Amino acid sequence: MQRHINQHFDALKAYAAKVNPALRDFQLIHGKLTLKDVGNLDETGLDLCAGSCGKFVQLERFGNQVLVPFEQSPHWTLVVGFVGPVRMKMLAIMKGVEGHTPSPYHAQLLDVNSDVFLGQSVNGWITNPLKEAFFKMQIDAGTIGKRPLVINVDGHDSNLNNDVLHALAAKHNVLLLVPPSHTSADINGMGTQQCDRPRCHGGPIACFKSAFRELFCKQFFSSVRKKVNKVSVAEIVKLIEMAWSTSFKPELIEKLNRDVGYYNDDEGFLQWDLTRLLPPLAAAPAAAPVAPFGDEAESAEPVE
Repeated sequence: MQRHINQHFDALKAYAAKVNPALRDFQLIHGKLTLKDVGNLDETGLDLCAGSCGKFVQLERFGNQVLVPFEQSPHWTLVVGFVGPVRMKMLAIMKGVEGHTPSPYHAQLLDVNSDVFLGQSVNGWITNPLKEAFFKMQIDAGTIGKRPLVINVDGHDSNLNNDVLHALAAKHNVLLLVPPSHTSADINGMGTQQCDRPRCHGGPIACFKSAFRELFCKQFFSSVRKKVNKVSVAEIVKLIEMAWSTSFKPELIEKLNRDVGYYNDDEGFLQWDLTRLLPPLAAAPAAAPVAPFGDEAESAEPVE
């Protein structure tokens, strides 16, 4: 219900009225931007369930068992994103010692050319230090920092209440925008987060999960046939890397940015207004009250 309320035409229109002056001021300082200068970053959970069999792959410290209670199963969070047609380095977060962040910030790394970094947190979820490290990964890779950018983020605490992240963004000429909460999902064509678009529209998360699920199932059942009954962390990270590199569709990014409301106005300034793309009914006034019926009709006052 909250998603429906916040995705209402008036709520999105009010956000556009607030964000467009900021977009224009940013471009008056740094120059006009295009759809290729817009990006998005988001978090998603990693499905470690092999197909529909309900068997969770276990890390080695859980022993040889395959089926365990849900609260004991490993929870992974992936931080993904892109800037224009360039995909960001991905951060995979698993349960572990708090404070471990991506190499060269004290965590594991497959190799120096990997597109996936492995970090840890107590519950396997994103934290402020990990979000800051993720941003630094993109700076080190040259994805962020070479030109002014606009990046969509959601209202997660690691985005909103993170002074270090805000300082990094300002230093590297990145304008972080946070659309209204509960508007990220693609409902009735009104989604505001590119990464959350459905697979049929090239949504990066949906496309990645589809590719990963296929690779993961093959690896899992291969381990069952070999009577190993587990997939190692290194194997999982490698599968993530393969799925991310093959599923990302750079040719669809400008369309994704346009589909969530970005456009260039007549003066060439990048602006945002998702309501421009909505059908006329979305802006229609509320429907008239429904006529009474039954007992209510008998007691209703006559209309003069």
